[in-house]
Amino acid sequence: MDTDAIVEVFDSILNLDYIDVEQQVIFAQRKVEYLEEFAKDILLINRAIEELQKFTKMYNDRENKPFENMTDTLGNSINT
Repeated sequence: MDTDAIVEVFDSILNLDYIDVEQQVIFAQRKVEYLEEFAKDILLINRAIEELQKFTKMYNDRENKPFENMTDTLGNSINT
């Protein structure tokens, strides 16, 4: 199995401009799982985990953002 070629496929998907961050998280997770199963280079696995954390943070930031500027019916700021 050509691990480098498979990682290149994951990377090309993760770097698409039009892919949603939720999908990036899913693909980054699959990449980590694949590397944990088949890779021999721990540094490659660690980089994939860091990449997954980056996409997860982006997803969490996006999901929390709509609530930052919400106000109640009296105009009071609602912070979650």
